[in-house]
Amino acid sequence: MTTLAKVSLPDEEAWLKAIGKVIWCMGQIEYLIYDWCNKLGGVALRDTAINKTGFRGRYDIVVAAVERSGWPDNKKMKSLILWNKAKCFANFRNKVAHAPVVVVKGVSILLDVRQLRGSIGPKPVRVYRPEFLELLAHKIQTLARQLDVIINSTEPIV
Repeated sequence: MTTLAKVSLPDEEAWLKAIGKVIWCMGQIEYLIYDWCNKLGGVALRDTAINKTGFRGRYDIVVAAVERSGWPDNKKMKSLILWNKAKCFANFRNKVAHAPVVVVKGVSILLDVRQLRGSIGPKPVRVYRPEFLELLAHKIQTLARQLDVIINSTEPIV
C-alpha cells in the first residue's frame, strides 16, 4: 500500500516550480479567452465565457466568436490552430493539476493517474519529470504571446 511521504522530496522545489509554472501559464491562456471574447463579441460574450465551467466550454465560445468574425480567412485559420493548441495544453494541465508525484526506484515522477483506471493495456504508463513541465510551461507562454499578438494586432496575419 502506498503512503504519503513523511519527508520532503529532494527535488520538491523543482516540482513546485514546474507545476506552478504550468498552472500560471495556463492562467494567461484563460485570461486571453476573456480578452478575445470581449474584443470579438463585447462584454456580454465575455461574461458568458466567465460563467462557463471548464475550459472546453470557454474554448467553444471563443472558437465560435472567431468563426463568426469578419476576419480574413488566414487570420481565422491561424487563430483556430492556436486555440486548438490551447485546448491540448488545457487537457494536459488537468493531468498536472490532479496527478501525484511519486517516488519509484529512487526517482520522483509525475504519474498520469488516468492510466491507472482499470486495465492500462499494452501501453506503458506515462511518467513526467519537472524538466518536461518547465518546457511545457515555456510552450504555453509562447502560445499566450502569439494569441495576444493576434487579438491586439491591426496588421494582417500571414
